[in-house]
Amino acid sequence: MPVAPLAAFLALALAATPQPPPERARVASVPEAAGGVVITALPPPPSTVVRTTKTYGTVTLDHAAHLARKISCKSCHGNGAVTKIEFTPRLAHDTCRSCHVQLAKGPTDCRGCHVVAPPKEAPVVAEAAPKPPAGAVIRAGEARPLMSAAPSAGGVTGGVARGAAAVPSLPHGAAGEVEPGPALAPFVRTLEAGLSVLGGSGQDLVAGPSVRLTSHYDRALLTHSLDWVGGRDQGRVLFMVGGGAELPVHERVALQLVGIGGVDAAGSTVVLMPALGARVGLAWRRAVPWLDTLTFSFAGVSELVRRRDDLGEREGGVMFAFSVTSGYRLEQFAR
Repeated sequence: MPVAPLAAFLALALAATPQPPPERARVASVPEAAGGVVITALPPPPSTVVRTTKTYGTVTLDHAAHLARKISCKSCHGNGAVTKIEFTPRLAHDTCRSCHVQLAKGPTDCRGCHVVAPPKEAPVVAEAAPKPPAGAVIRAGEARPLMSAAPSAGGVTGGVARGAAAVPSLPHGAAGEVEPGPALAPFVRTLEAGLSVLGGSGQDLVAGPSVRLTSHYDRALLTHSLDWVGGRDQGRVLFMVGGGAELPVHERVALQLVGIGGVDAAGSTVVLMPALGARVGLAWRRAVPWLDTLTFSFAGVSELVRRRDDLGEREGGVMFAFSVTSGYRLEQFAR
């Protein structure tokens, strides 16, 4: 078979076959199409967000300034879809103010975020003097206008109107998004793990792992703790549930005061004894960039039941525990 006709036939076949677009063109077209869908699906971000607090004025968030500084959406809104941020005052101080302190940018004092409107004085208007009766003699200086405050819409007169105007009103912001008030956010849950050292009267010091789940809303605190110390044979397991308060003492340090109660499972035969006590701790928020909390705590527990084992040794008493735990907020994994 001649070679020249075969070569010409193959060249025509290749020319007629549609060729795929170059890799560069395909890659460049994907972001353009995907970006068009995403941009049209999302509403434009607000330039300013105004939050009205219950007690101290309004808080204005400069959303445009955060975007201009290349701050990621995840750092404020968390993982997942971008939604409105619902946080309590304590959580806002731990996140927004803490970030400003670490970056040395943005407001950190109260007046930098909270704005209270100054009291507005009632406008003063001039009222015409009453018309004198017919035939009356008007002496110089008698006919002068009366100065009083303008009545309000509800018919409140001058003195009452001035008293109402002395009460500061909360502004609603002329621009940006205005929300009626802070929503009730759920408990902020933190899972912590660390080391616990246990001792007491007539007891040797034993150590073991400690796991805690803390939930707090503003200053209210709820804790669940599990301490396993002393090993498998002669160890003991303390399961405690408690509630109390968390009081701020520094920028990122809070004092925890908790009353606890639960059971103590002692020995290899697992003898359960009820116990009550208290725990005092210091919680350090964002001690290092890769940890949310670092907690140092000291607890005292007294068992409510006193008994003796098979060898006649007394079981139960007063115990003391020192713990060091660290953990992460669970909300950042739930988004």
